[in-house]
Amino acid sequence: MHRRIHCIAWTACLLTMLLSGCATTYKYENHEYTSAEAALSAVRRDMQSQLASIQPGVPLAASADIYIPDRQRIAARGVVTTGAVRPGVIEYVTEVLFLGFEVVADSLDRARVFERLNISVSSDPAYAAGASQSDYAIWLDLRDPSTAQWYLSRRGSGAKTPMPMDTGVERSRRGAAWTRQVRDVATIHGASAVARADVSAVRSSETPDSSGSGFVINRGGYILTNAHVVDGCTRIVAKRDGKSFELLAIQVDEHNDLAIVKAHGLSAKPGLLASDSDVSLGSEVMAVGFPLRGLLANRASVTTGVVSNLSGIANDARYLQITAPVQQGNSGGPLLNKAGRVVGIVVSKLDALTVAVATGDVPQNVNFAVKSSIVRTFLESSGVSFLQEVGGARLSGEQIGVVGQAITVPIDCWL
Repeated sequence: MHRRIHCIAWTACLLTMLLSGCATTYKYENHEYTSAEAALSAVRRDMQSQLASIQPGVPLAASADIYIPDRQRIAARGVVTTGAVRPGVIEYVTEVLFLGFEVVADSLDRARVFERLNISVSSDPAYAAGASQSDYAIWLDLRDPSTAQWYLSRRGSGAKTPMPMDTGVERSRRGAAWTRQVRDVATIHGASAVARADVSAVRSSETPDSSGSGFVINRGGYILTNAHVVDGCTRIVAKRDGKSFELLAIQVDEHNDLAIVKAHGLSAKPGLLASDSDVSLGSEVMAVGFPLRGLLANRASVTTGVVSNLSGIANDARYLQITAPVQQGNSGGPLLNKAGRVVGIVVSKLDALTVAVATGDVPQNVNFAVKSSIVRTFLESSGVSFLQEVGGARLSGEQIGVVGQAITVPIDCWL
């Protein structure tokens, strides 16, 4: 018995899942795989190969937002099934499509089409694009597979230009052809190239305006940090093993002070999120980060303390109050429990001077972290995968420090 799933992908391919008896074969680009994991690994390798073929150019002196649909919308609007399909197949196709749309967005960054580019995952990209404050908005209008289309619009114009994939171009060159098309259309709408001297001047500035911390959340190069760490940045850079990685802001939650950024080519061990049951009043915790960048050591610093309250200021249930000392630059770093699991993300410290003026007393080690439950909700709503593990064996302080240094990166911001 055969069933076919029709779907759209940025390579304009037709994916076919061949179902026969109890066996399921996952087919991608004329190759068959016996598991979804093996097939998705091949998809990721293919996507990265295509990205690598795109050469950066001189950016347009403009900003742009690109919106891709989240997995829920892809599954609901981008996949049409005919007949019964086995469990897990739709999820696999959805993930393939999501990876494809993500690479479309990444290709614009790789080609440096715009001077500033923000990539966002949205449940309704067309609606989100309408609220964009950048010079240009690019989005995939995914209502059903037969009418799905990429569009570009200039802020205030009220018009949208279709941006179809040219399937007549050799497959390995479609990404480059599409980024050139975007550049050409944006130029028609009035954008102009940045002078090469200006680009060099931007890149030659080695001193960031501010810095913070972040930690790796999956092997796709995604990093979690605070929204205020990347707020207003025209350039964001993470450093790892002596290398610098340009970061793209993927999603920002200003209310909870969280942000997801992505680094191309970063390979690092991701942190494991803990559940709320893994932290309690009095639990020992370790804060990891890069405080006072340029003054202290280049490696991540660790400080220890306990959870002194399960709520923040004014009983705000989103936060943990901790005694682990933090300084400027710790923001965005992970808070680890005794099993080395992430129970929160360091967000702030109480302003000692303000409190001293108001109360006549100087507070000691009153700091805060966003709870892991808030982090999980943010990641899930953003369609970003993460690893979670409940419990875990108790580790020594030295072992926890090793875990923290392995997952944490410094983040520099240029305004």
